[in-house]
Amino acid sequence: MIQKMLADNEKVVRCSFLIAQRIAQNMKSYSDGNFVKQCLTDVAEEICPKIVQEYEKISVSRWTTARRIDELAGDSCDTLKDKVRNFVSWSFAIVESTNEKDTAQLAIFIKGVDKALNETEEFLSLQSMKDTTTGADIFWNSQCFW
Repeated sequence: MIQKMLADNEKVVRCSFLIAQRIAQNMKSYSDGNFVKQCLTDVAEEICPKIVQEYEKISVSRWTTARRIDELAGDSCDTLKDKVRNFVSWSFAIVESTNEKDTAQLAIFIKGVDKALNETEEFLSLQSMKDTTTGADIFWNSQCFW
């Protein structure tokens, strides 16, 4: 009985992470988790009323979603750090652009290859530039990544 309860709880938490991941990937508001949960519950009531209680257990409050996204981001960061340690060659790409409010921004990427010639390219950060955007400014704003 306890094993089943633990397994059910793991599924509920996993579902909460899946919803948080979709919210982050689609750049939606953290409060959209409640909307998604309501949709799932409504559909379950129509298709399989026996499982409505399971959907109602999924925690998707704004604060829970924010915590889940932070945890997912931390895992992604740790995974990238592990990959970077195995690079035999790597480079940074820095792209400067201006947003709709005329704020200069730096998009910072890393690209590397490991011994098995597996290539990795990842976005690292988006940094807003204050004042000027000279080569020296770009260098100093991106300095924290190397």
